[in-house]
Amino acid sequence: MDNDRKHQPPAKRRDGGGHPSREELVRRVAELEAALTASEEARRCAEEKAAPLFLDAPLPAMVTTLPGHAISEVNEAWCRLFGYRREEAIGRSWPEFALDPEPPAGLSTLARKEGASLASFEQTVATRTGERLLVAIDATLVTLGEGEGALSYLRDITDHRRIEEELKQLNDSIDLTIRERTEGLCAALEALSAEVAERQRAEELLRQSEERYRKVVEDQTETISRFNANGELTFVNEVFCRIFGKTREELLGHSWHPAAYPADVPAIEKGLSTMTPENPVVVIENRIANGAGEIRWMQFVNRGFFDAGGSLVETQSVGRDITERKQAKERLREAMQFSEQVIRSAGEGIVVYDLDLRLRVWNPFMETLCGMKAADVLGSLPESSLPFEDAAQVRSALENALRGEGSAGLDLSYRVPEAGRHGWASLLPSPLVNTRGEVVGVLCTIRDITFRKELENELVQALEQAQEANVAMKRLVNTVAHEFRTPLGLLTGSVDVLDHYWDRLTPEKRGEQNARIRNAARQIALLVDSVTSYEISGRVRGEAKAPLALEVAESCRAIAQEVETVWGGGHRFAMSVGDGIGELPLDEVLFRRIVQNLLTNAFRYTPAGGKVELKLSREGDRLLLEVADDGIGIPEEEQPHIFEAFYRSSNVETRRGLGLGLSIVRDALDTLGGEIRVASSPGEGTVMLVEIPLVR
Repeated sequence: MDNDRKHQPPAKRRDGGGHPSREELVRRVAELEAALTASEEARRCAEEKAAPLFLDAPLPAMVTTLPGHAISEVNEAWCRLFGYRREEAIGRSWPEFALDPEPPAGLSTLARKEGASLASFEQTVATRTGERLLVAIDATLVTLGEGEGALSYLRDITDHRRIEEELKQLNDSIDLTIRERTEGLCAALEALSAEVAERQRAEELLRQSEERYRKVVEDQTETISRFNANGELTFVNEVFCRIFGKTREELLGHSWHPAAYPADVPAIEKGLSTMTPENPVVVIENRIANGAGEIRWMQFVNRGFFDAGGSLVETQSVGRDITERKQAKERLREAMQFSEQVIRSAGEGIVVYDLDLRLRVWNPFMETLCGMKAADVLGSLPESSLPFEDAAQVRSALENALRGEGSAGLDLSYRVPEAGRHGWASLLPSPLVNTRGEVVGVLCTIRDITFRKELENELVQALEQAQEANVAMKRLVNTVAHEFRTPLGLLTGSVDVLDHYWDRLTPEKRGEQNARIRNAARQIALLVDSVTSYEISGRVRGEAKAPLALEVAESCRAIAQEVETVWGGGHRFAMSVGDGIGELPLDEVLFRRIVQNLLTNAFRYTPAGGKVELKLSREGDRLLLEVADDGIGIPEEEQPHIFEAFYRSSNVETRRGLGLGLSIVRDALDTLGGEIRVASSPGEGTVMLVEIPLVR
């Protein structure tokens, strides 16, 4: 009962003037004070519950005033990050901690009236010890008493950014290592070639001192053997026996063939057959199967001994194991082949210049792009080899690379007149460094980005066309709405008159209203035809249809009668038809658009009582159509623009029109392959001369 009584509305007590009594006013004030006290208590409780969440948050957090950015509260994580006590931080301005200006999406955006309620950005700050940190800040707009503030959570992303930089440096280091390894392989090949030459010189000395080496033959590490003209072994040393795993007794008197790899025997025999008294030494490299069944590579220096008649008597062969050298050469060859394949098969240009900016590497991609073979351009300067039109910018980029400076790459236009080709390519020069860290040249990668540039241009053009189409659409809608308003008003007015006053109108008056209705309907039909003939892009829809036999004169008379019915106002119209004008092969739809729009303009812009003429003639396989009037004419400086969509001359004054008629005529003539010329002077009239080819 008490609760029911409590929620019942108090009785309204009024004084004699109809105003609340003093007791009722006191009661209302008390109720408002109680509600305010309850609201304050609820807010205080909410703040007490939220405070521990803020202070104990694992992420550094702070509250700043807006727009002054004064720090009003920080949590323990914030204090640990910056090294300040809470009492030292409160009251200071946040910009004191920042080392760079506030970014555009910073805290100030929250202070603007039209700003967002959230802001996320990065900023460099300094701790108490002077340490620089990069922090990511997520700020939210909050209410502080009667003002506004920002609650911001901070994340230290310094290590994350450092790791990103280290990864980039690691990638650069890997690229450098690949280049250095390639250079090292080239150097190893040169050293190996020098070693081969040195070995050959040593073997020549060995042949010259054969008798001296014979005394110490058993102490040699190379295999030494002798065989007669029949190929039978007559001598082998201990090294020979050890390698082939046989005793002298098992070898002497037998052919040397089993010692060689079977597939190599024909080549060995061919090499031995080239020995002559004049050229008694032959060096042969072939495979053998040793005593353990392993396939090894050996190099044999064979010397032939001949009798006085020049016949071969005996051959001495000194061999050594070159398996490791062969394997090293094979690895080097594979590495060089791999590098060569990478360069040759790369889908982009690879070009190398030395310290003098002389061309040293020119891969097949560049041969295709520039139409020049490597043999024709190696050793040339950049201006003679690269097809870029801005040669000065290219040389500057290459010289910067020689100084060890990196480059973000350049997008440059190129032109190859010999191939009739032009386009765009990106050039990325970088220093070429040897194993000692010295810059020894410039490595350039070149990509053909013509397709990408063309797409960019097409997108820009498409955007411009879309914007133009949008403007044209707005203009078309506004113009059509304006032009339809007048005939629709006439139509509606005449229909209203007939509906309300039919029984009071004479037959003549009814006929006048019906004539107005028909005239307005024809105007609307002509407007609809103009609009449907025009696309937003300003072109006539479709292509010319197959020409049919059209009675030109009759068609022109019918069109002229329709136009005169709508736009005539006491005009004097005359039509003349020359010889050869009968049934002609024409696209009826496009021909009607041409005649209808030219006559409409002639009647529309010729004052009442003026003269309009239509002349038809023929010259060979061309139909000539001339429309002349003595109307208002067209200013000479405006005549180049009259065939543009929606263009209207400055002297048309209040005469209605869409500005589409001559644009439709021009586009219809373009489709038919025809031409139009105009002769006009203000106040003297206009002559439009049209030529249309007759398709048979």
